[in-house]
Formats: sequence, C-alpha cells, structure tokens
Amino acid sequence: MTTLWVPCTGVSIGIERLFSIIESRARASRDQKVRTKETEVLVASGQKGFLEDRMKICTVLWNADIKAELFYKECPKLLSQFQYCETEGIPWVIVLGEEERAKGAACLRQVDTRVEETVQLDRLVDELKKRLKK
Repeated sequence: MTTLWVPCTGVSIGIERLFSIIESRARASRDQKVRTKETEVLVASGQKGFLEDRMKICTVLWNADIKAELFYKECPKLLSQFQYCETEGIPWVIVLGEEERAKGAACLRQVDTRVEETVQLDRLVDELKKRLKK
C-alpha cells in the first residue's frame, strides 16, 4: 500500500442524452425527421426473380457515387420496403417489375410525395443525379 496522495478529477457525460437533445432540437427547428442513414435510393421489387436485377442496379448506382441499398431477400414485400424508406428517411425508391423489365425501364418513386415516373435504365443514373442535385 502506498501513502502517496494523488488528487483526481472526473467528468461524466451522457452521450445518449446529448444525442436525444440534439435530435429534438433539430426536429423542433426544422420540423423534419432527422436522418440516421445517408442512403439516397432503395432498389425495390415485390416479385420473385428480381434479386439479381436489383443487385445489378445497385452496383451501377454505387459506381456513380449514389448511395443505394436493397433488401437481400428473394421476394420482399413491396409495402414493407416503402415503409422502410419512410422510417429511415430514404427519399427515392426504384421499383422493378415484370412490365418494367420487358421495357428495359424502372419506376422511380419519390417517397414523400408518392409520385412515380417510368425511366429507362440507361437514363436512370442521370435522372437520379438531377433529382438529387449532384
């Protein structure tokens, strides 16, 4: 045992509490949802057999520096994908279906207004960049 006296000072900060205060102030000032993800686009489909197509489109978007993600299930429910976008604050959804596949196109949907537009796959990156103002 030592007889040496060592003075100490301690500080405690509640990080979770600080984040909740910052989020509540941000919501109050902007009246907007605080986004916890940087994802800009979700690539979705409500039918079987589109997982590979969704992955290919995500790869193209990632190569164009667009932050995209997808559900890795073979056949996720379309409604649950839309709800995911709303809760996570993802502004755009690319929806693939049989009709769009036959036309070489995809449906581009803005999540908050629910406005949809069919866009050719070769113009998809340009359209998204324009709408994301990149």
